[in-house]
Amino acid sequence: MTPTAHRAGWIFVKPGVWVENGMVEVRDGRIIAVCKGRPGAHIVDHGPGVIMPAMINAHTHLSLSALQGLLEARSGFVNWVKDLISARSRLSEEEVFGAASIAAREIRNSGTGFIGEVGPTQPGAIAMSANELEGLVFTEVLGNSREVPALPKDDNGLSFSFAGHALHTTSPDILTALKTAAVSRRNVFSIHLAESEAETAFLECCNG
Repeated sequence: MTPTAHRAGWIFVKPGVWVENGMVEVRDGRIIAVCKGRPGAHIVDHGPGVIMPAMINAHTHLSLSALQGLLEARSGFVNWVKDLISARSRLSEEEVFGAASIAAREIRNSGTGFIGEVGPTQPGAIAMSANELEGLVFTEVLGNSREVPALPKDDNGLSFSFAGHALHTTSPDILTALKTAAVSRRNVFSIHLAESEAETAFLECCNG
């Protein structure tokens, strides 16, 4: 199959490496060359702009997208969390899934191709697949349960791993178990840490 060469004023290859008036050659959905151009390719000219690799967002919460505009952070972190839990409980599943899909589409349209989604497995995984986003879906665990939840098999550009919510909301035993399970899947582990002065002060007090 004849490759397609996408031409632009600049090709950003990696930090410090640019190709002026270059082309990105693609065959069967894969990049096969970044060059100044070769004969035999079907050329698509994108003008004087920049072609660059897709961006990565390492921490998203698609499952909370329906809360956009409903919360205020001015009352402090603790009150914000209480307001979040209360507002989330009033949302229907249709609202949650619909907003997650819209958010995933906006992420894709912004030039991001890979995300780290933290929360329940759904609606994040469905929203990502429906909008052709690849990424890592972290199933987040809170509380004192000793059970490590089951995860779906990696598929269609999505991988699955574990996240502990935070040191002050998830027991040490389950954090250890989750980290061990993530390593056994040869994947990374995620946790919220030092997100506010109040959280840091609480942890220092309790561990003092």
